Amino acid sequence: LIGYKGLTESHLAPEGLIRVRGELWRAVAMPRNVIIRTGVAVEIVDADGMTVFVRPVEEGLATNDSTQERWT
Repeated sequence: LIGYKGLTESHLAPEGLIRVRGELWRAVAMPRNVIIRTGVAVEIVDADGMTVFVRPVEEGLATNDSTQERWT
């Protein structure tokens, strides 16, 4: 799955869900101190079991969680 692109289905703060190839995956934003909002295109950079680690495809679409409130 590394290198595949998907779309966030929930805020990743730092964990949430993404959709890749029609399947939902548990995802963690990288680095962990950022929040990636719902609807943002992400790329899988690593995987561990059924969890993938992602970064936004476009720069500037993640915010540092120390300056934003956390979403649940």
